[in-house]
Amino acid sequence: MLKADDLTKGERLLLDRRRRGVSQPEAQPGVPVDVYRRWETDQFVNEWNVPLIQIDEIQAHEQLLLVRRRLGKNQTEMAEALNVSVAWLKVLETGGTQKRETVEKVLETLNELATN
Repeated sequence: MLKADDLTKGERLLLDRRRRGVSQPEAQPGVPVDVYRRWETDQFVNEWNVPLIQIDEIQAHEQLLLVRRRLGKNQTEMAEALNVSVAWLKVLETGGTQKRETVEKVLETLNELATN
């Protein structure tokens, strides 16, 4: 399981934006969306000051999103690896299920896939 201290600046920006429910263009007024997009993928541009966002705890559904991104998989690839539908993966990643155990079980499966 990822801890808040393990997060990159880009991952912190991503989680903060998703928690606020805003799009990339809305996330940081005055910053071009292509620059913000690079920030979220940790491809920093020196002329811009990347804000450091405080994240205290990572929710289970956010863990799933971050693990997928770190594995370099899109939602279709991840859904196939987990043997679930893309629609169900989207529900899991957005916190659409209130059953934390469901997301934690998927995370356990991911850990098993990563170690094999």
